[in-house]
Amino acid sequence: MLQQRAGVLFQQGKLDADLHGSAGREACAAAVGVDLRGDDILSIAPGDWMPAFAKGLPVEIIFRALAPRTDGHVVSGSEEARKHHILESAADQPAVVRDRAESVRATKTTAIVAAFFQNDTAMQHQWQKVISAAAEKRLPVLFVQHVVGGRAMRVAPTRNRSKTPQALFQGVPVIGVDAADPVALYRVAYEAIIRARQGRGATLLECAAVPSVKSVDPSTNQPLPLPDAVAIMESFLKGKGIPPEPSSRQTVAEFTRDLDLATRFLAA
Repeated sequence: MLQQRAGVLFQQGKLDADLHGSAGREACAAAVGVDLRGDDILSIAPGDWMPAFAKGLPVEIIFRALAPRTDGHVVSGSEEARKHHILESAADQPAVVRDRAESVRATKTTAIVAAFFQNDTAMQHQWQKVISAAAEKRLPVLFVQHVVGGRAMRVAPTRNRSKTPQALFQGVPVIGVDAADPVALYRVAYEAIIRARQGRGATLLECAAVPSVKSVDPSTNQPLPLPDAVAIMESFLKGKGIPPEPSSRQTVAEFTRDLDLATRFLAA
């Protein structure tokens, strides 16, 4: 719903950007963001504000970050996000993540840094250096790489729901998990966050968007869509005897009101 509202407002020319960068990454954002605390630092990938929403950033701030700047004296959404320890992606994202992680480590608190980044070959070497430093200094970082097609920084994406690290990358444990499976994602993210809070070092979580085994519809010869995270979550809940349908209408109505309130400033 948040993505849809941003898309409509972008098409109407009221926003400078939409949330297409978050499409297909909702389960990963929810699984990691839900256990982040207020003092944790979140570094988001370009255009992907969903982890910030999952961490608790008010919806209006997200829309203000996407909106054009009309008055230099008005505090932008990006500036407000930084007050919530949420950092918008920039060319120096790897260096900023390293600096923040070292600062958090020096404070000797249980805060962590969660860094979402894309499968970008141009920045691959920079991320490798940061991950290596995280391993050497046991920095409290959860690296989250979202992979759609191509190759991950370490290996080709595979469907794996195991909580056991597959290998070490630059000295950091790596866990590969299906990006559309919110339950599996939550399990591995929870373990990685606890590990970081306990001072045991960083983890690299590879969220691989993997097509189903039956990737082509034989009747149309068209590619099948990637698995739907919401459908997977609803199936899990039903399996636990928790039917999601009775509360969905109320949820939709309440969040529609939230979106209406959060975007009132665009009508001014």
